[in-house]
Amino acid sequence: MHRAVMLKRAVLALTAILTLALASCGEDREERSAALPAAAPAVQPVYAAYDFGRVEDGVVNLGVQPMWAPTNAITEAMRRDRILAEELSREGLSLRQHGFFKGADLAFFLNQGQVQAGVAGEGVAIGSASAGEVVIPILIHQGTSALIATRPMTVRDLRGQRVGHVPGTSASFGLMRALGSEGLKPGDVTLAPMDITEMPAALEEGRVAAFSSWEPNTTILLNRHRGYTVIHRAEYTGYLFFRRDFVADHPRAARLILAAQLRAMGFMRAGRANLEEAARWGLLAWEEMAQAGAGVSVGQFAALIKSDLLDLSPTPLVLDTDLVETGRLYGVFEMLKAQGTIPSDASWDKVRKSFDKTLLLDVLAAPQVYRLGETLYTPAP
Repeated sequence: MHRAVMLKRAVLALTAILTLALASCGEDREERSAALPAAAPAVQPVYAAYDFGRVEDGVVNLGVQPMWAPTNAITEAMRRDRILAEELSREGLSLRQHGFFKGADLAFFLNQGQVQAGVAGEGVAIGSASAGEVVIPILIHQGTSALIATRPMTVRDLRGQRVGHVPGTSASFGLMRALGSEGLKPGDVTLAPMDITEMPAALEEGRVAAFSSWEPNTTILLNRHRGYTVIHRAEYTGYLFFRRDFVADHPRAARLILAAQLRAMGFMRAGRANLEEAARWGLLAWEEMAQAGAGVSVGQFAALIKSDLLDLSPTPLVLDTDLVETGRLYGVFEMLKAQGTIPSDASWDKVRKSFDKTLLLDVLAAPQVYRLGETLYTPAP
């Protein structure tokens, strides 16, 4: 009990620090919070070409992030899953995947009703849940973000320095946690919002002292820049989730999609050859979206899949302990409020109830019905 009280006080203290710091920086136009699900994404020509079919016409749209590794190995396996296609067809449905550069972009289309399901990090999931829009039944990723610099240093050494980050990402939340762990407020550094592709040049030219990154970017950058060093890592999680109205109208289809994630994880656990095949699928998806070579070997990608996906418990349930007010997800929720990303009066109870494992437990209870022991993949265009 004493430990729980101390943890809760620490979360509340960090929230107060963030709130005061962000308020004091209100006139600094350099930093602007991302309104996670409401703000329209930056103009991306690729999005304009997407054909979002209507559920009424038999199309389920799944938003994915091809440049978010190694989660993209799972979504690429799902894209190739003939069992999923067959089972959905019996429901009069087909699945279309649409790739997004950022979770915040995906959240916008989910909020508009053009996407019925999505794969994104905890910030996007909690932001959407705060509006009561989603059901979050399953964990899909558990990895780390990284603070990268050109020399060994401590987080405390960043006081008074510019730090690059992509607002609204899990890596940005990891940066906030890193600062708080060393007793720093966001106002003790200059937060410099920029795209991940801009960060190496900014670091080399001395425009930032460090920047926050996520995989596979961290591995790519460490491969390309041997002098780079990671000065801090922060845990973050990702989820597969659904619009609440989709689950209400098509509960079996939602369960079939969850079964496809479980099959993909089982396929990759079944042997090294399968793991490397999934790694190649993920790399192809990354390169297609980035329009550039990935800069990560199949072996490195396979290692990321193992550490961030397969080393999770065999059943990727969201634990009840993660949803208490002394837990890490509650800390992310409070950070989102402090940043103005979600309303200051957002309800944690509403968010907590959005994490509902009922669908997943239904699938696990009927492995033969949902064909969890089978795999049938085919190359996808």
